Amino acid sequence: MERDLLQALIDSGYADEAGLAATVVCADGVKFLCVSGEVVTLAAGDPPVKEFSDSIDKLENLTVKSGLFKKSVSFTHNGKDYALTVKDGKNVVEYFKLIG
Repeated sequence: MERDLLQALIDSGYADEAGLAATVVCADGVKFLCVSGEVVTLAAGDPPVKEFSDSIDKLENLTVKSGLFKKSVSFTHNGKDYALTVKDGKNVVEYFKLIG
């Protein structure tokens, strides 16, 4: 993830100084998955605007896949299923592996 984008996510409060943020691809485009403490945010656009922001314990059916060529995170939030392919942000994948 480029530095300016990461800084914009931090400035918006979606990510914290730990830099837990990743560019993800889903059915409706490129988005940003961010973690700040116990809060997970999915944002899109430039500047990034949040689609949802909620505590990690509100995510259900969390699945993390970390293969050699593809990394993905999927979960259900408020009845909506999210399937996200992680383009960068190995640290985000590792975080979700730890809590999953």
